[in-house]
Amino acid sequence: MMNALFGIGYASAIIYGIFVDGTYWKIYGVLFVGYLAFVSMTRVMKDNPKRKTLIAATWNGKIYCVIF
Repeated sequence: MMNALFGIGYASAIIYGIFVDGTYWKIYGVLFVGYLAFVSMTRVMKDNPKRKTLIAATWNGKIYCVIF
């Protein structure tokens, strides 16, 4: 029952943000882009090359990523 209430709450927040007030989406977009930029700039590719990333993503293996 609670999962359905949370789902309805999220759906209503999305609809409200799109049709009534887009301030939430503007703030979320800025924070999301900032986070992606920070993570992509501080990632150590030597520790986690593309092959290891693909193997971990496809076979549910351990992935070692150093993010400070």
